[in-house]
Amino acid sequence: MKINRIVTFLGLFLLASQVNAQNVENSSVSNVIAKATGSTSVQVSWRSLEDAIYYDIYQNGQRIETLVSDTSLDVLGLQPGTLYQYFVTGCNESGKCSVPGGQAEIYTAGTITVDGADVCPATTDGSSPVVELTPNQDGTALLSWCQMADAQGYNLFLNNFYDTTFDRFTFSATVPFDGSQQYQIAWFAGDNYPPKSEVAVATTVELPTKLTDMELLVALDAVGTDTDVEIYFTRHAEKETQLAKQHSLLLTP
Repeated sequence: MKINRIVTFLGLFLLASQVNAQNVENSSVSNVIAKATGSTSVQVSWRSLEDAIYYDIYQNGQRIETLVSDTSLDVLGLQPGTLYQYFVTGCNESGKCSVPGGQAEIYTAGTITVDGADVCPATTDGSSPVVELTPNQDGTALLSWCQMADAQGYNLFLNNFYDTTFDRFTFSATVPFDGSQQYQIAWFAGDNYPPKSEVAVATTVELPTKLTDMELLVALDAVGTDTDVEIYFTRHAEKETQLAKQHSLLLTP
């Protein structure tokens, strides 16, 4: 009887181990979040996986850390203003690991240009993006903003009310503008919704003024070139007479 109990116990233990291994292999680590903590560092965190005793962390498809017992990891030595992708697998004591789950993407902070937008300064303090508004001559304006390194998208507010959402690769939009509209941008990432930006202030673009003939002559003289410039003056009446003579010559056989 004692031998049967031992055999039964061992059988149940092996069965439980197989079930646990199967649970890990058929599961995935969820809620993977990557947050830029500087221009060369990122913190990756995730939700714990049942039956996993350690985790493997992958960066851009390559495993960069193993045997991590915690549910977060500080990744150092990265490139500023660079896109990184992370996913995590959970492993049991037999070395069986879960399938890749959700993937997190993050740009490290840095003053660079990405898709035509400058990365905003101080992106790790939860600040709002800097927004600019440049009026056009047709009742519209170009609204543009810098890129928040952690942003998954941007919400546009018109006169303090939500208007529309842009993806994380959009940093400008043409909007109606007659001087009365007030535009703000707010970025978001997961459940993080920092405050809206300041109201975009319209910038005035000064069009070049047309130079008079005398101003043009002064500008030519100021160039200081050694090349001689020949200038001809023709009075209006003389111009009409010259055109008439040219016309008569053309008609003469």
